[in-house]
Parts: sequence; C-alpha cells; structure tokens
Amino acid sequence: MNPEVRSYFISQFGDDISQLRGVRQLVENAERELDIVKSKLSEKRFSLTAETDGIRRDCDVAVRQAASLVEKRTVNELSAINAHLQQTHPLVESVSSLVSQVAELDKCRKYLRWMEEVNVLSSCIEDSVGSGTFSSALDYLEQMAQISASLQPSSCLHLKSWVQSVVSHWHEILKKQLSSEFGSVLQSLHWPVIETAPKPLPRAEVSALQTKLSVLFKQLLRLGKRESSASVARGVRQRSVLLPIEMMVHPLSKRFKYHFYGKRPTNALHKPEWYMRQVMNWLRDHSIFLDTVIQPVMDVLDCKATAKVVYMYSSLFLFQSFGCCCRLNLLWQCWN
Repeated sequence: MNPEVRSYFISQFGDDISQLRGVRQLVENAERELDIVKSKLSEKRFSLTAETDGIRRDCDVAVRQAASLVEKRTVNELSAINAHLQQTHPLVESVSSLVSQVAELDKCRKYLRWMEEVNVLSSCIEDSVGSGTFSSALDYLEQMAQISASLQPSSCLHLKSWVQSVVSHWHEILKKQLSSEFGSVLQSLHWPVIETAPKPLPRAEVSALQTKLSVLFKQLLRLGKRESSASVARGVRQRSVLLPIEMMVHPLSKRFKYHFYGKRPTNALHKPEWYMRQVMNWLRDHSIFLDTVIQPVMDVLDCKATAKVVYMYSSLFLFQSFGCCCRLNLLWQCWN
C-alpha cells in the first residue's frame, strides 16, 4: 500500500480495526467531493469555451479593423501618390522635352565633329599633295575612308554621302597625281618601248628613276587596294588588276585604238588574230623591262605575282574593254 494512503487511513481510523465501520461514510464523502470537483470542472470548461469564443470574436474584429485601416491607408497613399504625380506631370514633361533637346544637341555635336574631322583630314591631304608627300596623303585618305566605313550604320544619309564624296574626290586627285608622276618616270625609263634601241641613260639617273618608280609603284598599289576594298563594300565586283600595271597599259590604249578602230586597214573584221598578235608583240617588246625593272619592285613589295602575267592580264582586259570580244563573237556568228 502506498505510504501516503496508509498514513491517511491511520489518521482517519487509527490502528483499531473496529473503527473501520466508518469506511462507508468515507467513501460516500469521497464520492460527494468527486461530484463537486466534476461540477467545478464542467463549469470551468464552459467558462474556457466562452472565453475562447470571445477571444476569437475579438481577433476577427481586430483583423477586420486592421484590414479596414490598411485599405484606408492604401487608398489615402494612392490618392497622395496620384496627386503628387499630377503635380509633377508638367515638370516631367518639361524635363522630357529638355532631355530630347539635349539628345538632339548631342547628335548635332557628333555630326559637326565628324564634319570637322573630315575637313581637317581634307586639309592635311591638300597640304601633303601640295608638298608632294603622297605617302602622308594616302595615310590621311585611309583615315577618312575609315570614318566613311564607320558611318555606314548611321541614318545620317547626307553626312554619309558627303563623306563618301570627299573620299572619292581626294582618291581621284591622288590617282591623277600619282599616275602623272608614275607616267613621267616610266617615260624617262623608255616606257613604252618605241624604238628598238633607245638611248641609254646614265647609271646614276637610272638608279634614281628606279627608286622613284618603286616609291610610286607602292603608293599606287595602296591606292588600288583602297579602291578595291571600296568596290567590295559597295557590292561591286572588282577586276584583279594591279593599279600600277594598269597605268602602264594606258599608254598602249591610244595605239590600240589607232590600229583597231576607225578606217585603218588593221581594223579588219576578217583578221581577228591581229588583235591578239598585237598584244603578244607588246608583251615581247616589254618583257625585258618587266623582268628587270618591274619584277624586282613587285618582289620587294611582296605582291606575290609575276609582272608578265599581270601585264598580260591587264592587256587582255584592255583588249576586252575596247569591244574586241564582241567583234569576235559577231565574226563567229557570220561564219556560222
């Protein structure tokens, strides 16, 4: 038996067993106390349920009040924001207009800057041409061509057209000047061959002329490459003729037209072989000059081509440009 229970019984009944007659009374009292405790617990449970419901109701009310306050505050804040936006709308429009004006001014500044750069380069080219320093002029022309290329994505059509016209203008001037200088040197070196035995030049003069020829050949080569690059950029198919060699063929064009145009006996439609024979004769007459003067210059400049082959190609292109192929085609149709 539990010591606490035992001590409780002893305190109630003592050690005398005859006193156990009051156990029934004790049980009845315990049952009455148990009923009282249950009743109190039931009352407490009901009270707790009522309190919990009250707390839940209070929470719902608090939540609704908080939501109402938040909604009112949100509406008030939105109203304040809208009012602020309406107040600042004129300022925003004014600032937007100023930003647009600044952007336009920036475009104008860039526009003028491009024009200034082109004008400065144009002045530099003019000074270089006037002083005869064609190498510097070609450098400035290449810079101007780079500006023209960088402006291609731009929507400034007039600016692009103007820059391209300036580039083309100086390109033609340099081409004309260099061609004139190149032709004078070639003529001094007895090009094209007119006499079978031209008067020999002093060795010192020949060396100076060949040095000048090499410089002019290189400059014309640079100009020709720039011309080819510009043609490729425009989508135009460019012939593979070196500009210096093309300049060398130009003096022969007058002779070609003299013999094979007009009422000359050599302009005979039934003798098409005369066209090709004349080109081959020119190649034969100028082969020594091409091998001894032009080929070394091309080797130094790493042209990766043979002077005779390029000269032959240029001559055939001349042959084609004067309409000889059309004449051969017409003759072939007549024979058939």
